[in-house]
Amino acid sequence: MGLRMAAVDGEFGKLAGFCETTPTDEGCELLFLWWVIMLVLAVGLTALLFGYTWVAVTPPDTYGLFMKWLAVPWVVESMWRTVFPSLYLQRFAFFSTPCNAILTDRCFAFVGEMGWVAQAALGLAHVDRETSAGGKGRPLVQLSAILAVAIYAVAEGISFYNVATTNEWWAAAEVFVDALGYLVMAPGALYLVATQNLKAHPGGTARPFIIILALFCLIYPVYNFFIDVPLYVKRYHADQALNKTYFAFMPGLEDAATRKVVTHRLEDWSEDLSWMTMYFTFGCWSGILLMWAPRVNPAAALKHSPTKIAL
Repeated sequence: MGLRMAAVDGEFGKLAGFCETTPTDEGCELLFLWWVIMLVLAVGLTALLFGYTWVAVTPPDTYGLFMKWLAVPWVVESMWRTVFPSLYLQRFAFFSTPCNAILTDRCFAFVGEMGWVAQAALGLAHVDRETSAGGKGRPLVQLSAILAVAIYAVAEGISFYNVATTNEWWAAAEVFVDALGYLVMAPGALYLVATQNLKAHPGGTARPFIIILALFCLIYPVYNFFIDVPLYVKRYHADQALNKTYFAFMPGLEDAATRKVVTHRLEDWSEDLSWMTMYFTFGCWSGILLMWAPRVNPAAALKHSPTKIAL
């Protein structure tokens, strides 16, 4: 029975030549199974959720319009990177096609991730304005939303640098800085949860959004500080022990655009599968949810916008 199951697993993983890239692709059947499940969830289900939400959401104002469109690059990026997984600094890729180029992946990630953090920051700023006297918002909360996007942009720049140089120390720096981008929004979100009546109006979605945002702005930095940063620092020390030579920036970008190490060994991907799974599913779906544009008083938006913005 065990030999029969092993044979079935082997044949399953050999579909489309997935497990025949090299003779040493150990564990490729399990990796192939993970990828197929991700295609179902992070591509198939995501496409259905996004398509439904796109049709269902008709923004009544500019805020809603931005929240809807900012999800587009985030969803496209997540789906693309699910189909064509890669690990930047190792130059690992599933396929030899140019679609799986490391630099292509990084460019998609840049646009998508900036759209995602902009959604979160815009939602925080809007809810703050809805609950403040005069509708202008509280200066510190508004500033935190701006800082979140600015800090995340710095993290994206660091990411391009570590992708080019293949220096894991800068990968650790990137995840540390992008965690700060969310951490800076935590005080404002916690303030709104603690002091404002966010469920005063029927149909309001501000309260669950702000609560989830406050939790995420605390949990995500903890994950980055205590899991991601040590992971990359460990890899950096391993590279240093091997006297690794790093690329200069421009030659490194060229290398990232042209060189791929096609591998389907489970060992090569295992340390990164957890964050990839969460990123391409729950992370992506959060952007789709934000297309509904959280508000304290949805009726007020409709009242002040008699003609909805049609797309």
